[in-house]
Amino acid sequence: MLSIFRKRQRGQLTNRELKKILTAIKNGGQPCFVGFTLSEAQAAKIKEALGGTREAYYRLIVEGHTVRR
Repeated sequence: MLSIFRKRQRGQLTNRELKKILTAIKNGGQPCFVGFTLSEAQAAKIKEALGGTREAYYRLIVEGHTVRR
């Protein structure tokens, strides 16, 4: 089924939003991804920003919002 909405309007994070989230993670925050989906590349960047800490946050929140293609 084709969508009439652009990718950004379907909940995909933009690069600007991703940079804000990465900054929040590096400052110790745990941002919420309600209404957003992540690509595998974005999830990899978030995992790198977490630096091996907060593995439960990554598995429950980030992987739950990642679209596998």
